[in-house]
Amino acid sequence: MKKHLLLIGFSCTGKTSLGKQVFGDGFIIDSDIEVLKWIENETGESFAHIYEVYMNRERDSAIALIE
Repeated sequence: MKKHLLLIGFSCTGKTSLGKQVFGDGFIIDSDIEVLKWIENETGESFAHIYEVYMNRERDSAIALIE
């Protein structure tokens, strides 16, 4: 039986780093990265971090895009 572990918490607290240490790079799905890929595909814009979406767009536009 496959087992899954979901790490939740505030951004930049080490969830991905901990997951990579325990399970290795190939078994981690980082939701921030997946959201960024989707946003880049939808908008054609490139962002290095999820917070850049908020910095580069007006607040309401960023929230609407992420929701």
